[in-house]
Amino acid sequence: MESSFIPILILIFLCIILPARRRRRTMAAMQMRRKVKNKMTKEERMKMYELISRFIDKEVIITVMNSETVGVTGFVREVKDNWVVLETTDKGLDALNIDYITRIREYPRKANGKKKQIF
Repeated sequence: MESSFIPILILIFLCIILPARRRRRTMAAMQMRRKVKNKMTKEERMKMYELISRFIDKEVIITVMNSETVGVTGFVREVKDNWVVLETTDKGLDALNIDYITRIREYPRKANGKKKQIF
């Protein structure tokens, strides 16, 4: 009896719980896209450009929401036409759509100027 119980639990986990978690993340991303497109006016978009332009030539961590939340680290080089150009050390240049950016913060540093490893 006990030996057949464990495979049933594993099957329930793989067939029900994992797809439900994936659906929740996807729905959250879709709601965010709709919210940004419907509510962001031209004035709000200009405010966003001004806020992001404060970070030009600084090393930042940008949190992007697509199907899941991802943090991208690099230097902001340019902001225009709904895009942020980010220079990363390993991949070169990346262009990020402002509609999917949820958070921008300057890379944290210690008092002596070195990067913090855990933040």
